Order: sequence, then C-alpha cells, then structure tokens
Amino acid sequence: MIITVPDVMRHVRNYFPAEQVCTRWTLADDMLQPASHFYPGEWIAISEGPARGVWQLDENGAIPGAGSAEWTGCICRLSPPAGFLRLCAEIADWTEKHPYPTTVSEHLGDVSRSPNCADWTKVFASALAPYRRMYPKRLVTPC
Repeated sequence: MIITVPDVMRHVRNYFPAEQVCTRWTLADDMLQPASHFYPGEWIAISEGPARGVWQLDENGAIPGAGSAEWTGCICRLSPPAGFLRLCAEIADWTEKHPYPTTVSEHLGDVSRSPNCADWTKVFASALAPYRRMYPKRLVTPC
C-alpha cells in the first residue's frame, strides 16, 4: 500500500489549514465550481458534502475521481510546507519498496513472537515530529 499525502496528514493530525471558503459548490465531471477560488495543483479539504476528503487539484483544477454533486458548505485551502510534501514523497517511495512491514522473530523456548518493528510511522517518526499537532483541529471552523 502506497502512503499518500492525506494519509500522512491524518497521521500527524495536521492538515495545514490556510483559509476557509464557504459558498454553494457544484462538482460536475470532477470540476469544482466556482473554480475562481482555487488554482490548479492546490491542496484542499472538503469536510462537508459527498466529496469529503483531502484532495490535490490537478493541472486543470479538477478533483480526479470525485464525480458530480452539489452542496453548500466550506472548503478549506491547505498550505502544506514544501518540506512536508518532500517528506511525503520520500515516505511513498519507502512504502513502495517495503510493501510489508519488516518483522523480527523472537524465540524463547516454545514461545515465539514477531513484532512489527519497521513500518513507515516508526521509520519516519523523528522526521514527522516537527509537523505533528498535539491535538486534532477541525477543518471546518476555524480554518
């Protein structure tokens, strides 16, 4: 399983909220309207409506795979630092090369155990620490 930027954001409980935009939204053929609020490549979080989640807009300003819907609510513009995004890419590369957590077997007489000792959360714990939020923050209010 490849770890994505939203997976890492969820893990560190930090979505890097920057600004909240509240209005009536239309999602038609993956295009978010009104589109003037966001630019291609931007990260957004939708916490209401049918397309909930963290998304990165593609080069056309669309949300790939989001489908079609209408709702009134808030979308939060996210501003993850470049260092965080580079770390997410590094984590994705690492998880691609290590698809299964590394295990170490221990045997003591008839008893044996295989603790999971190397998954991405442990391998990158110190690198993720500066981005970690102590308490989760709601995306909707305040942003």
